[in-house]
Amino acid sequence: MFTIADHDSNIHGPLEPEVVKDWISRGRISGHTWVRKSGSENWRRLDFFPQFLGDLYPGGKNNPPRSQSPATYSSLPVQKTNGTAIAGMVLGILSILSLYPVLGFPCNIAGIITSSIAVKQIKRNPGQGGRGMAIAGLVCSIISTVIALLVLTLIAMYVGAFH
Repeated sequence: MFTIADHDSNIHGPLEPEVVKDWISRGRISGHTWVRKSGSENWRRLDFFPQFLGDLYPGGKNNPPRSQSPATYSSLPVQKTNGTAIAGMVLGILSILSLYPVLGFPCNIAGIITSSIAVKQIKRNPGQGGRGMAIAGLVCSIISTVIALLVLTLIAMYVGAFH
């Protein structure tokens, strides 16, 4: 059984070897496609697996030399950064920077929502980068929200003490 990351970093699988061979014959995947064998955490190029070389390179033409091991990754190579993660981090930073004039509102609430969405998107599509940015945005937004709520509580207590 194999899990495949296609050219758009969409994850498919687990797939039987026969399905992988069918995808090769249809041109859906190539020797440079990233594949993970069941039970392994490492992603390798499809041309690393000997059982697919005959399908990838019929007649032995253009068969890569087996003495040179193709690249191996413990996670998928990052192909693109999630835009929502960038937005979440920017909102998180703005929420911290705007604590003094406006208690971080509305940036802290928008930052929590945006960063949470980004984390979920990246979890579903591991080929995307930006997880650290999404988490940073989430942390900044939560911190500014907690500080804003503490300030509002102190103001309410102060005003209540004089009535």
